[in-house]
Amino acid sequence: MTARENALRTIRFDHPEYVMEGIPSYGLVYTGCNHEGYEGGGHDCPVGSRWTDIWGTGWQKEQADVMGFPRQFPLADMSAL
Repeated sequence: MTARENALRTIRFDHPEYVMEGIPSYGLVYTGCNHEGYEGGGHDCPVGSRWTDIWGTGWQKEQADVMGFPRQFPLADMSAL
């Protein structure tokens, strides 16, 4: 039995060979999605740090163990669109 067949049997409650722990998923990762490579940016930076990501959004880290919050928006003025 293939993994697909087993998954379909699980969904149908039709006696699968095994039950999956989770739904198969695929992630999309691109350069800058986790603020890597930015001087002073990301979840490892100290509280109070500010940085701008590849989209032009300005971020500020205000709490320990939290990524940061957007504080400057590249399209705050619609004429910039």
